[in-house]
Amino acid sequence: MACTPSLLPTVLILLQTPDAQRGTFEVHPPAPRPSQETLPEGNQVLIGQPSETFLPSCARKVIRTYLQRMMALPEPGVFLLSRPGVTPAQELVFSVFPEGFASQEMFNGAMGALRWFLPRHYAVVSVPKDSQLAQYFQPL
Repeated sequence: MACTPSLLPTVLILLQTPDAQRGTFEVHPPAPRPSQETLPEGNQVLIGQPSETFLPSCARKVIRTYLQRMMALPEPGVFLLSRPGVTPAQELVFSVFPEGFASQEMFNGAMGALRWFLPRHYAVVSVPKDSQLAQYFQPL
C-alpha cells in the first residue's frame, strides 16, 4: 500500500502500522536549539540533499503537499545543511522564508507546523530569501 499525500490521517496510520509498507527515520538524540542565529561570515558548511533514510519519500510527499496547499508554495524546496561542531549534525532547510510572512510570530507558527511532520529531534531551519544558501534548494 503506497502513501497518499492527500490523506494525512491515512499516512499517519500507515507509518504506525507494522503490517503496512512504511517509511522510517534515522534517529539521533535531541539537542536544544536557539530560536534564531546568524551564521558568521566565512563559516564553512556542507550542503546536500537529504537521503531516503533521513527524509523518506512518504514524508516528502506529505510535506510537499502541506507546503503547496497551506503555505501556497508551488515548488517547495529542501536541502540538508551540516555545520562542523553543531548539534544536531544535520539541519533540514525548507524554502519557507521569513520574508514571506506578515510577522515573526506568523513565521514561527508556520515553522512549528512544519516540524509537526518530522521527528522532534530533527532540526528545521530557514534562510533568508536573498541568502547565498537559497540557491541550493532542490524540489521536495
